[in-house]
Amino acid sequence: MKAIYKSNFVQTKEGAGKGKVFHVYAIHGTQEELAEYVNSPQFKAYPRTDKVTGAPQLVTMYMDPLRDELPLYKKDNGDFTLDGSETRKDVSRIEALAKISPALEKSFAVELVERITRPQSAKDRILAAAKAAAASTEKPVEDLDTI
Repeated sequence: MKAIYKSNFVQTKEGAGKGKVFHVYAIHGTQEELAEYVNSPQFKAYPRTDKVTGAPQLVTMYMDPLRDELPLYKKDNGDFTLDGSETRKDVSRIEALAKISPALEKSFAVELVERITRPQSAKDRILAAAKAAAASTEKPVEDLDTI
């Protein structure tokens, strides 16, 4: 399951969140995954859906500084959370490189931003979609380099 950044808002109603920025993520997954998400204690306590499509959304104060698309995983308590581990890994590498060489740090940071923001080729999009489809059906993906 994945969450894709959609929008944000500043809460204006009274309460602990007044004046704070909240970020809205659209939730995507198989029908089974979406059913599990909307039946979670978290979604039942804070239901939010897209007004046009009816698709479930996640509202959080967390925004990943590098990625708009994040994996979503289920915690032990049945709630779901955004997986920011890839960004933490990248930031840790940048910090480690800064201790070794500012030139390596800058080079890695530039490459990282280019990799994250570079549009996927049509082949890469097809491969990713095929692998995602195969993962959801638990059928192995054969060599797709011939696409």
